[in-house]
Amino acid sequence: NVTMAGRLTNRSLPLSGLVRRAGSATKTAFAAAGVLTLGSAYIDYQLERDRQEARLRHSSADNNYHSDDEEADAAAAKARKEHQRVLVLPFYRMKVVEKKKANALTSLAPQLIGRLGGDADSTIQIEAHDLVDIIHNAAADPDIVGLYGVFGHGGGFSAGGYGHIEEIRNAIRVFNESHRVHREPNIEHKALVLPRNGDAKPTYCYADDFGDQKEYFLASAFTHVHLQPQGDLSLYGVGMSVPFIRSALDKYGIIAHVFKHGKYKNAANSLTETGFIRAHRENTTAIVSSINESICESIIQSRSLPDSFNQRMWKRIFKYGSLTAANAKELGLVDYTPVVDPLDSILQANKNNEEMKKAKEKWGKDIDVGSLKGTKTISLQEYKSKLVKNKKYDERKWHWHEKLKFLAEKSSATTQLLSLFQCNAPNYNIDEDEYAAKKYKSEKEKIAVVHVTGSIMSPMAKKVTDTLRKIKKDDDIKAVVLRVDSSGGSVIASEAIYQECKDMPKPIVCSFSNMAASGGYYLAAHCDRIFALPTTITGSIGVFGIKFDATGLARDYGVSIEHIGTGEFSASNSLFQPMTPKVEAAFKRKMNETYDGFKAIVASGRNLSLKEVEARAQGRVWTGRDALDQSLVDELGGLDKAISYAKVHYTKTGDAELEYWPKPPSVTSVISRLMGSDGDTTSAVNVMQQLWSQLAGVMYPPIASEEDLNNIVRFIASGSISSPALFGVLSENCHSPEPLLTIDGNEALKVALMSVSKTY
Repeated sequence: NVTMAGRLTNRSLPLSGLVRRAGSATKTAFAAAGVLTLGSAYIDYQLERDRQEARLRHSSADNNYHSDDEEADAAAAKARKEHQRVLVLPFYRMKVVEKKKANALTSLAPQLIGRLGGDADSTIQIEAHDLVDIIHNAAADPDIVGLYGVFGHGGGFSAGGYGHIEEIRNAIRVFNESHRVHREPNIEHKALVLPRNGDAKPTYCYADDFGDQKEYFLASAFTHVHLQPQGDLSLYGVGMSVPFIRSALDKYGIIAHVFKHGKYKNAANSLTETGFIRAHRENTTAIVSSINESICESIIQSRSLPDSFNQRMWKRIFKYGSLTAANAKELGLVDYTPVVDPLDSILQANKNNEEMKKAKEKWGKDIDVGSLKGTKTISLQEYKSKLVKNKKYDERKWHWHEKLKFLAEKSSATTQLLSLFQCNAPNYNIDEDEYAAKKYKSEKEKIAVVHVTGSIMSPMAKKVTDTLRKIKKDDDIKAVVLRVDSSGGSVIASEAIYQECKDMPKPIVCSFSNMAASGGYYLAAHCDRIFALPTTITGSIGVFGIKFDATGLARDYGVSIEHIGTGEFSASNSLFQPMTPKVEAAFKRKMNETYDGFKAIVASGRNLSLKEVEARAQGRVWTGRDALDQSLVDELGGLDKAISYAKVHYTKTGDAELEYWPKPPSVTSVISRLMGSDGDTTSAVNVMQQLWSQLAGVMYPPIASEEDLNNIVRFIASGSISSPALFGVLSENCHSPEPLLTIDGNEALKVALMSVSKTY
């Protein structure tokens, strides 16, 4: 640019030369824009043509239409068959999460990254609502004729909790009943469906081994379950492991002073006890039993097991250990034990009668070869890419619909011109059936889905409150669905979100995911409607605070610390100041005030008396099914049911466009983040991070985010434990131990350390 400027300065071009160059540049720009526009238009044309062809292919089949031309009917049937696909779900390498971390590369080029998808054995990380939406779309897609789930293969299916598995199971059930119209996918069968023409779509799954109960719990929702002859089915029951580190703290001279309100508020027991106390054991046993009962009932319903599958039968199965494939088949838990995955053989059999005959001879009567139609498969990534492409096309179509509508309303001449192209009001460029089905788009009605995921601390609370304030200003948003998946956290952060929800002029429907306990329940107590899954962990109306005393640790290393202050409590929050009776009384008073405030919020939000709340409180944790009996939630169901409720009750058309908040980061913010650096990360810290992650993985529940754990590690790694300088840093940076609303022992230790290091 400098060189060009110099040339223009030193050797001035004639005005005509400048004009010619400017004209040439303008032509090039217009040509490039034209090519891009034509390319985009051609892609849209291809998509619309494909849709029209699909409608023609399936309209005659839906109406059982047969023409007098047998050749034409045969050609139509052949065309339908050629487009039929079986959607393959590779659960063996799937990690289902509530909310994926914002990734710079995926933010810049989500479609490119999704299309590349790594190698065939790389882990697929997918959000629970994304997977559910894909299965629901497949259920309504006439070209998708079956689902095929794959488990085992040395991999491991991973989910955030049993709540995610329940939602995926519900979606598979919707697919199983896709020959009917589903209004609300997650409610009971009888109120769920309306009759519709068409055949039921089968769902098959295959595993070389069910080494985990969660895998089989999910697989049991499929209509056909296959297990390799040498594979095992491990049904051991539900269990929770709780680490107790009191003895370790004693060894290093550290005392954890815990102030709590609620005899069942047991998260901090990991720091103060060497094992289960009575109340802790009682509540944990109740949770485990309730979740286990929900799982057993769901398996019985899905597999249509006989009445002999009672509690006694399940106890015998849990005590037996791993079931062989033959045992599992005999009990009706699997349908067949093929030596190899039969999918390729089934697809081959659908090509012609001769191949079908061969397949039936090979597999016998145990595999229902003919029920799974289609000769080809489509992968999860391919189908998701197709859905994304169709969604963007729809957005463009409706964008142009608004433009045409605006022009037609402004000029009668434009209306007449559009009518020449059969582009008439009110649908204009939109197909009549599509316009009728998506009338909410013309009404500009939207539902905002806001995620509250992970530890509820100040940074997260700020993101959520900022999001809610933006939603307030959007008149097109008619209701908010608050999706909570959190074990709790800080009372201050929970209060900030709660007050913002209370101030929201739009109705708020809440959906509890795997967990919405303590602070997670606190912020949702005033929502207009609360939905939970049967296995959701919720409640825990109680509070605790922690003050660590490390004077013993300092003394062991020959460190003495003296404090000078202007007030009696000026050193009360120091890590190296022993507990005094007055400080203890002050902390207890704070916990009592917080607990009373928590109960008042629940009483007001749930329309209960304080006495009724107290009976449900004391820090007790409930499962979703038990919380329903205690009037702590309104209905059982997942995110889809909560969204459906919001659409039906808070929109004019009974439907609305969904927006997920917070919205993805802009390209500018992503590039800024990429240009940053993290100077305090060292190889030693990385090793500690890996070690900490492994330790945190065995704690239940593993709710603390990797980012939070890494912050703790950085703090620990910032100095040597044998260095007196470290103690000075700790003493200087001490904060008041704020009341905590969480049920996670790992979280309790984490927050205590973080409050010392000023991370929050």
